[in-house]
Amino acid sequence: MREDGHPRAISIASASDRSGPLRAGFTLAELLISITIIVILMMLLFPFARKMREASRAAQCKSNLHQISSAFFLFASEHNSQLPGGRWDSDQIEPDYRDWIMTNPPNYLTAPQGGTIFKYLAGDLSVFRCPSLDLNPPRPKALFGPFNGSNGHIDYQAMTAFSGARLGSVSARSQMLDINSQYQPEVTPLIVEEDPLYGNGFNLTGSHETTFTMSHHHSGASHYAAIDGSVLSINEPQVKVAPFGADRWQSIAPSGNWVSLGDAHARFGSWNNK
Repeated sequence: MREDGHPRAISIASASDRSGPLRAGFTLAELLISITIIVILMMLLFPFARKMREASRAAQCKSNLHQISSAFFLFASEHNSQLPGGRWDSDQIEPDYRDWIMTNPPNYLTAPQGGTIFKYLAGDLSVFRCPSLDLNPPRPKALFGPFNGSNGHIDYQAMTAFSGARLGSVSARSQMLDINSQYQPEVTPLIVEEDPLYGNGFNLTGSHETTFTMSHHHSGASHYAAIDGSVLSINEPQVKVAPFGADRWQSIAPSGNWVSLGDAHARFGSWNNK
């Protein structure tokens, strides 16, 4: 109180009065440090994100192969235990014994709807495409593809050697010639991912035979559906000396002998007599 009895005026200072003017924002040095930290974090996270995306695509690819092989086994259950026909069966009199992936005459543009197993896959076109392959279809009426990427119709190929083979005649035991020219035991392949050099190049079909090689676009490896129902990953040697591709593989034939899986022009059921 003042001496005259009136209340004393109280002066309230603002925060700015007590501490000086507020800073308007970051200094240039702080901004550069922030940007540097963000760049470093992005550099660290991008490879991880790529790996995660590829892991997801690889999982989907394996699922596709599992579904296709299941369709093969369903086909066999309705056709005297015989697997679907292949590339060289398009002229079979019995429609169910023709090519598993396309129509007669062969035309990749009719795949997969024209094949004998499409009905077992609920009409799902995406099952026949590997999500790790970018779309790169051949030009209209081209005899060959661009030799890379996906042709948009077929990214998986069946072992020609087993066209029309009885399930009981196909052994799960196979062997593959490794990079050191030594045979290594493997589970017998039924449906594979073929290198786009062939699958979307020289070989616009659903067959895997002779010197056709498996792909390496899943972190350097490939996937294949095996005759025992499993889906496996493998790094097939990338060498261009004979034998290579499907010719590097052997399996035990019904005769008990080791027989090449690179058999070209195998017709429906020919494996059963090897």
